[in-house]
Amino acid sequence: MISPQLTKELHIPHEQYDEWYISSNILKFPKNLERFVNYGGFTLEPAEEGMKYFQAQFWDQLISINPATFVAIGDNDIVVSKEKKLIDEITKFA
Repeated sequence: MISPQLTKELHIPHEQYDEWYISSNILKFPKNLERFVNYGGFTLEPAEEGMKYFQAQFWDQLISINPATFVAIGDNDIVVSKEKKLIDEITKFA
């Protein structure tokens, strides 16, 4: 979904597993977009060999799309952002 600028009044549809690429620019997505939130237990923490493959794919895709922030809500909540202030605020609650 590409939405207008987010406001408090904007209703964003969501389910149990969501993945968002956030940017003030229009992003270009690959045709074979991977949805990492659907991989049970996906995390960016150091992982066993099987998960390392998916983590490498994740970082390659993130670099390619180049969002300001990535948010995934699934088995694990994941936030990756170029905005240090946002990450600092989030880590206060971790």
